[in-house]
Amino acid sequence: MISPDKTIVTQLIGFGLTEREAIVYLTAIESGALSAQLLSKRADINRSSTYVALESLINKGLIEKAEDAKGVSIYEAVNPDTLLKEAVAIEQKQAKIHQDIDNLIPELTALSPALMFHPRVKFYEGKEGVETAVHDLAMMKSGEAVRAFAVIPTISYSKKEQVVQIISPYKGKVMPQPQGETFIRLIPAKQYNFTSDIRIYDNKIVLVSGREEFAVIIEDTYFAEIMKETFDLAWEEAQRLDAQIRAN
Repeated sequence: MISPDKTIVTQLIGFGLTEREAIVYLTAIESGALSAQLLSKRADINRSSTYVALESLINKGLIEKAEDAKGVSIYEAVNPDTLLKEAVAIEQKQAKIHQDIDNLIPELTALSPALMFHPRVKFYEGKEGVETAVHDLAMMKSGEAVRAFAVIPTISYSKKEQVVQIISPYKGKVMPQPQGETFIRLIPAKQYNFTSDIRIYDNKIVLVSGREEFAVIIEDTYFAEIMKETFDLAWEEAQRLDAQIRAN
């Protein structure tokens, strides 16, 4: 029995062979032309499984089958260069498939215009889920301001020098002050006592309810732009309300 190199077996499996095919192929390389019976013994694989592996290897161009003078089938490994040629062929085929898919996507999308405007919605539950949704801000792509309606006038995971605009209800406790690039406008809690946060950035709207431990991320350029304009309108009015609160 021959013990094949486990590292090589693993690499051959990564190439697309099964473990038995890899062992039979390596045994054939090391032993030369042999019958299926002898290959089975040397590979320590039962004969029926060896035949299955050999047929598959023949189809993949890695094993050649012939007959000796007595008419017994003999199997011999093909030059390992075949593996490289096969890898190149697979790479070319995958590249063509990728190109075909790229060409097909616009046509498929055109068949259903609604797909072009279908928002992506993700739901998060529990403390860890809420934390995951909130942390999404750290992956913000654009350099524009983060807009937020916040129960508490603070935003975590914003980048350094990131402009943050916060509208928050004032409940008569500590008067929050702007810090760095974070700007806060207070509104009267008696009139606007919202209990969940809304953050708007990039093409996303993030709704967070810490009390209910629930969050939603809506990813859609159209909806995000509407919410940004809505926030900007509220931001202008909040300036007047903030001035009144701070004056008192």
